Amino acid sequence: MRPIAIRVSCDEIAVKSSQAASVGLIVNELVTNAFKYAFPEGRPGVVEVEVRKRNEKVVITVRDDGIGCPTEAKSGLGTRLINLMVAQMQGGMTRAPMAQGCEVKVVVVIES
Repeated sequence: MRPIAIRVSCDEIAVKSSQAASVGLIVNELVTNAFKYAFPEGRPGVVEVEVRKRNEKVVITVRDDGIGCPTEAKSGLGTRLINLMVAQMQGGMTRAPMAQGCEVKVVVVIES
């Protein structure tokens, strides 16, 4: 068992089922990436997930207190999947190092 805690905070957001599935997949891939890369060799840590509604957009933020962001993101299947869904939802993704760890923020447009 890996000693990693997950903290989740989410607004109540009404979206079409197809968009809900995409948001869920994006969150899943971001959290999976944090588990895979932020905490090597059984290192303990915390992953924080926030999903917020801002006007006609959904803001997904995943932060970890792991080893930090690499200078270049890996371009594996998960990252390509995230990029594809973000593009389809007219959004964008940013990645930023923190004092300890990494923060990835995805903003997507929701259809009314």
